Amino acid sequence: MKKLRTKFFLLITSVFLISLLTGSEALSKEYLDGKLDVSGYLENFTSYRVTTNRGGHITNCRNTFYLEAGYKLLQNPNFSVELYTIVRNFYESAFDIDSHYNNASNRKDHNRIRTENGNDRLRELYADISSGPFQLRIGKQVATWGEADGFRMADIINPLDLTWHWTFEAWEDITIPIWMIRGWYKTPLPYDLSVEFIVIPTDFEPTRYAPEGTAWGPFPRQFWLNVKSSRPGNSSDNLEFGVRLRAEINGWDVTLYNFYTRNDDPIFTDNAAKLLKGILVGGEDYFDYKRYNVVGGTFNVYFDKIKSVIRGECGYNIDQKFNVSSTGGPPFGIRGQDVFSYMIGFDRPTMIPYLSRWNYYRSYFISMQMFQKYFIHPSRGLIRSPDMGKDDSQTIFTLIVETGFFHDAIVPNMLVAYNTSGWGFFLPSIKYKYGHHWRFILGADIVWGNSRNEGTGMFKDNDAVTFKVRYEF
Repeated sequence: MKKLRTKFFLLITSVFLISLLTGSEALSKEYLDGKLDVSGYLENFTSYRVTTNRGGHITNCRNTFYLEAGYKLLQNPNFSVELYTIVRNFYESAFDIDSHYNNASNRKDHNRIRTENGNDRLRELYADISSGPFQLRIGKQVATWGEADGFRMADIINPLDLTWHWTFEAWEDITIPIWMIRGWYKTPLPYDLSVEFIVIPTDFEPTRYAPEGTAWGPFPRQFWLNVKSSRPGNSSDNLEFGVRLRAEINGWDVTLYNFYTRNDDPIFTDNAAKLLKGILVGGEDYFDYKRYNVVGGTFNVYFDKIKSVIRGECGYNIDQKFNVSSTGGPPFGIRGQDVFSYMIGFDRPTMIPYLSRWNYYRSYFISMQMFQKYFIHPSRGLIRSPDMGKDDSQTIFTLIVETGFFHDAIVPNMLVAYNTSGWGFFLPSIKYKYGHHWRFILGADIVWGNSRNEGTGMFKDNDAVTFKVRYEF
């Protein structure tokens, strides 16, 4: 482990020294007559928890190396092939810096979240093949279908990595890429109609959770270990597929989709003997990842009269599997439930009196959203997901406000989310851009909730000050 830390430190130090010696221009941008495009960054993310109710103050000191490259392998008017890759590695040094945080969790679990593991260092690797109205993308990648900020609804293709900063990072930083085949066909039909399909032949990745004792570990260690061991191996049994239609209708960007998938989050098996043996004795995998179908759609449109973008999305989960129990504990049954959810939001640059005048009449970007979710005819004894608590419906409101000062050298931002059952979070930040390369972000995580078993109430002791420094090249 010491050798690994030493090598990683030397790598970070070397790249930083090279970057300082190169002046204001980028380290590398284009090579081979513009065929190869390379960029990336070095980053440190530190989080200091202001409460001591859970062990340790420094819950993150995450050093990241990120590199992406695109290569135009073949370019002609009728056919093109481009290769794209992202490589990322990190080292989480909070366990080395804060002994209280290190001792709060089982040290055997640290290696699973201390560095990028195995093939995860290769985040994306795919080929883009285009010919006329056809495009085919084959490889490890991320598919984005949604319109929402802060919470996911239509973005159901790729699972999330919640091990290091829950959902409080940009989606591209916590989404888990998977191997898939993705294709598009732009039809000659009216309204610029296009068809997209996705096939995931064998790869399955569940949601990743942090182990017990770490800042974002919501489950007892025994369950966390079994969640990982219950993951089905990569095989054709994991087949997932979907299709999406997209059209531009009088300024409305509209999509309709259907996706057949597995639950990214596990449920307990309904095999009582297997469950009890696994909990009491061990040696049994007692979580399942069941299949269900999702149909839905998205839209966004700009209304000139109100100078706003209105957007929305909805999804209907058909026969999604949940546990049921007459006692709230084992043994568990499994029932299929239909779940309907939707989001409606608007985005608007707004001139605010006095504030805009003080900032050279710069507008403020304001975004508001409302999310709602409903169980359709919930079963007796239904055990709902933690974000729902004991309710059969859910309502969440979000607000984002952002502006810029001194030609966007300083960018304050805030995101607040409130669930009507009493949980939520507030994420203020201020970003400073220095020159072409350096970025500094000072922020905070303010989290609340009435119950430790519901929503962000699980993490209400995690209020923290965060600081991110990034060198982009």
